[in-house]
Amino acid sequence: MTLPNFLIIGSQKSGTSSLYRYLKAHPQIFMTRIKEPKFFALESTDFGFNAPYSLPEEVARIADRAQYEALFADVSDERAWGEASTWYLHTPGTAERIRQLVPDMKLIAILRQPVERAYSNFLHAKNYLKIEPYDDFAQAIRAEEERWQQQWGHPWYYKRKGFYFQLLKPYFDIFPRDQIRVYLMDDLKADARGLLQDIFRFLEVDDSFEPDFARRYNVSANSARSQTLHKVLNQPNPAKAIVRRFLPARMRRQLKLKLQQKNRAEQQISPEIRAELMDEFRNDILKLQDLIDRDLSLWLS
Repeated sequence: MTLPNFLIIGSQKSGTSSLYRYLKAHPQIFMTRIKEPKFFALESTDFGFNAPYSLPEEVARIADRAQYEALFADVSDERAWGEASTWYLHTPGTAERIRQLVPDMKLIAILRQPVERAYSNFLHAKNYLKIEPYDDFAQAIRAEEERWQQQWGHPWYYKRKGFYFQLLKPYFDIFPRDQIRVYLMDDLKADARGLLQDIFRFLEVDDSFEPDFARRYNVSANSARSQTLHKVLNQPNPAKAIVRRFLPARMRRQLKLKLQQKNRAEQQISPEIRAELMDEFRNDILKLQDLIDRDLSLWLS
């Protein structure tokens, strides 16, 4: 029977899909076939949301321990084996459940500027999951407190999932600091190679391995003007074999980047709602700086 020895715990819409894929490519790391099994967040329960909307059936939910351990049945000679579930960061009691079952678990978090993360989360719920009733981000934010009182569930809480100090503190309270690594999405964008090398050293695997950094995952899926074009660009498609015959790899990458940029929806965070949210996040960001020992002044500007 096998449980993971490391977890990517979030945050949602902050680069966890890329981390999952990059780690999965490493020959000494085993990642579960299913991303986001959510086992430690569910603890033998189902979602239990009170929202008048349902998550798509394809959203993974593995609450049974035997089913969860079966995800790791193919672990052989890998030195690290894990999974990525963003619910672990914002579901109360998860840190304690992880500590109880695997006290020496290694934990990886990656965080994004909280206003940008909230907006990306909103777009994901609206355009991809089809569970957000409002088209306007400000309306959804204004409705969040009422949703909280009615216990809709965290898929509809865009702001609450950005108070990272509050969310990470339980992990720092019960796990030794040397078992936790916290990164920023800014790090992934600026120096993906350096970030991955640090994670590889943390997991005690070969840090000279380099994933294909030319590939980025789950980019703009939630904010694409055309979901059809997004799928054509980012999922297997027979037409791509034809394109490969006529265009070299470099030209294909350039074409894909241009089409992704054209397909990206315009940002719709008004200056007023951005300022309002920053006022709410400011104290949490300042506390987070001390908790993770990082200068987050760029987030505050």
